[in-house]
Amino acid sequence: MLSGHADPTAASAAAARILNAMAQPFTLNGEDLFVGASIGVSLCPDDGRDGVTLLKNAAAAMYRAKQSVRNALGFYSASLTKQASYLLQLGTSLRRALEREEFVLVYQPQVHVSSGESSAWRR
Repeated sequence: MLSGHADPTAASAAAARILNAMAQPFTLNGEDLFVGASIGVSLCPDDGRDGVTLLKNAAAAMYRAKQSVRNALGFYSASLTKQASYLLQLGTSLRRALEREEFVLVYQPQVHVSSGESSAWRR
């Protein structure tokens, strides 16, 4: 957490310094190691007014940043919460459908266009 950085420009600059430092290799037991980082940013008061909410929203932004590119910076937006809620509901619905055996496996024949004969079955 950074205190006193309420604007996106200052937060971006701080995050860029952290990402730059993390991109530098370091030596451990004679081996050069490279690590990466992804950073999520949520700003007070726009993205939350308490530490728990700000951390939760920054985590959502970080996971979105990780999905895009390595060593990325992401800012929180309300759409991340909506998307996370949708994905949670979708996952729950799929698990329930599996439990209820609502999925059916169907085989589809592969047919030669010229002869119209079946040549194989595909799952």
